[in-house]
This record gives sequence, structure tokens and C-alpha cells, in this order.
Amino acid sequence: MGFLRMGVAPRKAAGGGLASVFATPFWVYSQTFFSEPLTALLGVLAWLSMIRYRSTGHLRDVFLSAVFAGLIPSIRPLGSLLIPPLLLYLLLILKTKYPSPNSRFPVRSLAVFILPIAAGILGYLAYNAVRFGNVFETGYNRLPDGSLRSFTLNPLFGLKVLLLSPGKSIFVFSPLLLLVPFGVPTLLRKKHTRTDTAVFLLITGLYLAVLSTWARVEGGVAWGPRLILPAIPFLFFCITPVLNSDRNAWRRLVILLAAVGVAIQLTGVLFNFSTYVYQHIDGYFSPVDGRYVISFNPVPGHVRSILETVSHRGSFQSRPDAQAAWNRSSEQINPMDGLDFWWLHFYRDGVPSRFIVTSLVLLGLILTTGIVLLRTSLINFR
Repeated sequence: MGFLRMGVAPRKAAGGGLASVFATPFWVYSQTFFSEPLTALLGVLAWLSMIRYRSTGHLRDVFLSAVFAGLIPSIRPLGSLLIPPLLLYLLLILKTKYPSPNSRFPVRSLAVFILPIAAGILGYLAYNAVRFGNVFETGYNRLPDGSLRSFTLNPLFGLKVLLLSPGKSIFVFSPLLLLVPFGVPTLLRKKHTRTDTAVFLLITGLYLAVLSTWARVEGGVAWGPRLILPAIPFLFFCITPVLNSDRNAWRRLVILLAAVGVAIQLTGVLFNFSTYVYQHIDGYFSPVDGRYVISFNPVPGHVRSILETVSHRGSFQSRPDAQAAWNRSSEQINPMDGLDFWWLHFYRDGVPSRFIVTSLVLLGLILTTGIVLLRTSLINFR
């Protein structure tokens, strides 16, 4: 829907939507660490509701946007970075709707947006106070000296991790984002996409500025740039001119980058990243200062681990008892534990085959229904 709102043709919008999931770490995080995908979804829904308000003028759309945005802090506090750009977007919309200096300032619209968000933030702080005894205590592990993790990282190092490192760069794990510089100038030149694009860039800039100073910029034991994921959909909207292009060169490049992105995510989907990282924890975190090792890239290792399990070099039957990877030494971690085929693990654990087959059939029906509904919605949109 976001691609459609940015003027992309229906079929290409569907392709862009699928690529924004399966050619990015969102595919991997569809099975773990759900907070980032959910934060991204709420952010996009808040933006789409605001777009609807721009065309309809109904306050209920502002309220919906506020509800979506107000849920974000309780899911991922860092996601609150999405709120100021959304507020700015509302102010710009109101400026367009009430251009005359003599117009009465629409206080009601601002109140409808701000009050639900304030309620969400206060609710989150109250939860912290009840559960942890401090409104600013979030439950995260403290540093060895007892202090909270904070924004103490050298921002240049943080930016290097997020933009240039082999194992965390947004461009390595979402190759289609390499096209953003080619799409932004076109979007900024068009009047109907200029404001949205500026908001997208502001969201991305805020995330980069804040995350680059966060003590755990890499997101802990994670696949790719986990913490910046909520900004990824907005960056994807910035490549819409390239997606909409009829030039064969652009089309081939989009397909190539999307295929590379899918292949990279596939290694993370087939083999659990936590299992692999804890097998190579000394290469992931420096044993000297505990900082993320910027040269670490899990993708080749995931490929090797998958090939090892397929060739049966990992013992499939003689696995250790169920135990978290971080509670074992690297020698105790069986590579087969990282193989993320749920049906294979069910079969190994003695789950009846009929149940597994029935589950696979139901999932296939759900997928087929989704494809049919997507096709129908695109036809109706035209």
C-alpha cells in the first residue's frame, strides 16, 4: 500500500512490497525478535493513516495514526524516534490545509494526535515503575559497573558499523537500498512526494544519529542491523522511481539486487543466527573490550553450516538435551540445532507425521489465499 501511495504501478508495488520483506532482514525476524518488525509495521500504518487524513480531512485518521504511534514506545522504546517526524508531517499537512495566516489554528487535530501518544508513553513509564521500581528502568542487563547501557559509543565507529561493516551494513543485508540515492532526487523534485520523502529521510537520519552512539550499535547477538529495521521500509519507499522505471537496465538491476538480498536472508532463515554466533562468539565480540568486531560476517559461515548439515556431518540424532546455545560451550553446540526447518525438528522429536503434513498443507492454503487476495486487491485498485 505504501508503494501505491508513492505512485508505483500496482504490479510493481506488489513486487516492491514482497522485496521489502524477503530481500531484507525482516524475513529472518519473522521468526524471532518480533519487536523490530512490529515497530516498523506500526510506523508505516501511522504514516498511511496520516496520508489518508491529508486526502479526507477526517480526524479519525489522525486518531488512528496516533494510536499506532502511541503503541510503539511500549514495544521498542527506541522506536519513539518515529514520532517526531510523524508530528512534523502532521504540521506540514495542517499548513497546507490552513495556508492563510488568518486561519484558525487546528488545535483539535494536534490534540487528537498528541494525547493518545502521551497516554501510550505514560502507560509504558507506569509499567516500568510497577515492574522495575523506576520509570526509566527497562529491564535490560546493566553494564559490569552497574550502570545502564547508554549512548557512549564513538559515532564514527557506530556509523561505520551501520553503513560499511560486512556483518551489519544496511546495504549488505538490504542490497536494494543501494538504489536510494537514485530515487531520492526524483522524489524531491515532485511536489506530491516531496514532503513524504523529506519525512523518510528525517526518520533515517534520526535513527543513524541516535544508534551510532548506542553502546550496542550492532544489536547484540543479531542478524544484520537489527535496531535500525524500523527505518528500512521508509528507505524502501525512496526507491520507488527506480521500481517504476520502464528502462530494462534498471529493471535488471532491481531483480539482481533483490535476488542477492533474498539469497542473503535465506542463509539466515535456514540456519539460526544465534546458534552460529555463539559457536563463534570470540569472533563476534572482542574478548578485550566486549565490542562488536566490525569485520565479522556471518553469511559465509551460515552457508558452510547449512552444507555441513545437509551432508550429514552434523550428527542429526545424537544432539544434546534441549539447552540454550549461550549456556553451552562452542564444542557443545550441535550445528543441527541451528537448522531452522521446524517440520524437521518436529519429526526428529517424534511428532506424528500426519500432524506435520496437515500443518504444511494449512500453511500452503494460507499462502495461496494471501496471493489470491493480493491479486484481487491490485485488480480492484486499478
